Amino acid sequence: TLVFFTPGIFLSIVLAILAIALFSAAPFLIRLPYLEQLVSQTIKEQLGYTPSFERLRVSFFPTPALHLDAFELKPTEATNPIPLINAEWATFRPSLISLLFGKPELAHVAFGNADIHYTWRGQDGKFVKTVSLQDVFIDLRNIRANQPIRFKIRGKFLSDSENVTLSGTV
Repeated sequence: TLVFFTPGIFLSIVLAILAIALFSAAPFLIRLPYLEQLVSQTIKEQLGYTPSFERLRVSFFPTPALHLDAFELKPTEATNPIPLINAEWATFRPSLISLLFGKPELAHVAFGNADIHYTWRGQDGKFVKTVSLQDVFIDLRNIRANQPIRFKIRGKFLSDSENVTLSGTV
């Protein structure tokens, strides 16, 4: 038997192909040097740390995301050369609802194969010690103002094997 395409089926197929082409081509339409500068400036202003990364990639499917390779976050002060985070990769996903309203907010942040060096200071602000985690995977969700942030962390602490697994809300 022969299958006849109705105009509705044909139109649906054409629209699906156009939607796939749009999502595939959208990352090529973005000016990456401008976006890299905007991301670096925003992180520095919001966190007070100096970011650096080798490459920035943008994806739109299944949700919009920024992917940063060789991500590093250093203190702006020159007295502490140890980076806070040194990750093989980082992914930042905005909240889709906030994007629609024109006020982008982060909804999800993930770091992979990261080394974290947190400088612990006493109540007087003086250095106490540096706590370090190695080969860490960090997953932060529900990142919004005045909302509890869900987190999952796996990594190594004073060991060659993975021995730290934390999850919960902050």
